Amino acid sequence: MQQSSAPSPAPSGRVPAARWPLRDALPVSGRVRLITTQPASVEAHTALVALGFEGTVLKRPRSAYRPGRQSAWVKHKARCGAQGILLSVHQDRDGQWQAICNVEGRRVRALAGARSSTLIGRPVSIVYSRVDADGGLREARLASLPVGS
Repeated sequence: MQQSSAPSPAPSGRVPAARWPLRDALPVSGRVRLITTQPASVEAHTALVALGFEGTVLKRPRSAYRPGRQSAWVKHKARCGAQGILLSVHQDRDGQWQAICNVEGRRVRALAGARSSTLIGRPVSIVYSRVDADGGLREARLASLPVGS
């Protein structure tokens, strides 16, 4: 009796990833990475951010990787907050409004809006994705101003 060389399906009907021939044909290297997945949860996202990752990527289970923006893959960035005092607001060379804030004795640059100048000298909320190795806030921006400010 001859045995089939095809892998038997898992109870769900899919072939387990550990038995995919492609995994053996393409060894893990600098250009090929083996990615494991887990169900999306707030706890998993929080744990990854605590390890220093920028966030998580959520994808549909059967979606294939394609370069560029895809509706099947969604990047969920970390969102951290800090309080500071708004020191100044100015427009940079590219026309973007920048705020300089004092956060616990450190000067922090954050994206802002033209209306932010009304808050100079007052406490503001800053939203950022993570803290860099030098203590800087990555992707910092002033939190939305209340309507009428």
